[in-house]
Amino acid sequence: EDASSAADGCLRASTLARSMGGSAALSYAIGLGDRHLSNILYDRRTSELVQIDYNVCFDKGWGLAVPETVPFRLTPVFVRALGPLAASNGTFRAALAHALRTSRARAGLLGDTLRGCFESDPLPSFGRNGDSSSAGGGYSSPDASTMLSRAAAKLAGLAPPPWDCKSHGEIPRADDDFARASWLISLATDVRRLADMFEGWSAWV
Repeated sequence: EDASSAADGCLRASTLARSMGGSAALSYAIGLGDRHLSNILYDRRTSELVQIDYNVCFDKGWGLAVPETVPFRLTPVFVRALGPLAASNGTFRAALAHALRTSRARAGLLGDTLRGCFESDPLPSFGRNGDSSSAGGGYSSPDASTMLSRAAAKLAGLAPPPWDCKSHGEIPRADDDFARASWLISLATDVRRLADMFEGWSAWV
C-alpha cells in the first residue's frame, strides 16, 4: 500500500528482499537472538528492515531456558512478504549468499571490528576479563574469547559449535555461499525447530 505504482511496488519488494537477506546474514554472523516481532521494524519510507535490541547476541539464545536454534527469523509472515521473490530460490537467497560471500572476503576486518567494539563496550553479562555466567538449557554461555572466535569462524564461512552438530544436516563448504544460504534457510524454516521456540517468539506468525 506504500507503493505509488506497480513499478515502485516491484522495486520496494526487491529492496525488502535484499534487506532481509542482509539482516539474515548479520543475525547468523553475530548470533543475534530474541528476534520476536517487536525487535524487527519495517521502514515504510525505504522498505528496509531495521533490527533493534542486540542484547541476546553471540549465540546467547542457545543458552536460554528455551533455546533458540534458528539462525534468523524467517517465519510465515516474512516468507509471504517475499511473494514471488521466494525465500528458497529468489532475491532473498541471492542477497543472503552475497552477504555471506562479502563477509567471508572481509572476515579479518569484520572480526577485528567486532573485537574492538567488544573490548571497548562489553555486553553487561560479560566482564572485561571474559568472565561469563552460565545459562540454562544445556548450553553454557561462552566466555568472550570463545564468542569472538565463533563469530570470526562464521564470518569465514565455517560452522562452529553449536552449529556443527549432525542434527543440522550436511554442512556446506565454506566457499559455497549459495549452498550455505540454502542450508541456513532450511534451518530457519524447519517446523520442528520453530515448534520448540519460546511462545513469546510467536514462531507461527
